[in-house]
Amino acid sequence: MTKKKIIYSVLIFVVILAGFYSKKVISLGFTGNSEGIKAAFIKVPSCKSEKSYKDLNGEWNITAIEGSKIGEAEETPFLGFNLKEGILYGSAGCNNLTGTLDTIALAKGTLSLDQVGMTRRMCANMKVEDQLVKAFPQVTNYKIKDKELTLLNKEEKVIILLEKR
Repeated sequence: MTKKKIIYSVLIFVVILAGFYSKKVISLGFTGNSEGIKAAFIKVPSCKSEKSYKDLNGEWNITAIEGSKIGEAEETPFLGFNLKEGILYGSAGCNNLTGTLDTIALAKGTLSLDQVGMTRRMCANMKVEDQLVKAFPQVTNYKIKDKELTLLNKEEKVIILLEKR
């Protein structure tokens, strides 16, 4: 095999591998003429429009749970993500909540809220509290678009909808 064919084969392998892991279409191009290749280039689409898990950082108001808009609560229900400390915190409207975050899983696009602890005050309206307790274990992943965070189940059904504070 000639040196040019080896280089060509390696470039094709790199493009296939990069496309597989990035889940993006990656193109490979060459410049030259019939006498040989003068240059090769790989075109990778920009990822700037996609949100990073680091965009979770901060506080998010809960606006809907399983398609129902949030009703009256003593406080605005919210979730806070402190990625530096690996902590989840917030309010369910009356009771406070806390938990830990697996930042490695977050980087892969998965999120688990099945180990969230809450205070147990009796509140005048426990509807939001009860909805959240039932919704948290269903969450398996998330999507961020602009200032909207969507927590989804394994079937990609919207479980909790939030907006950046």
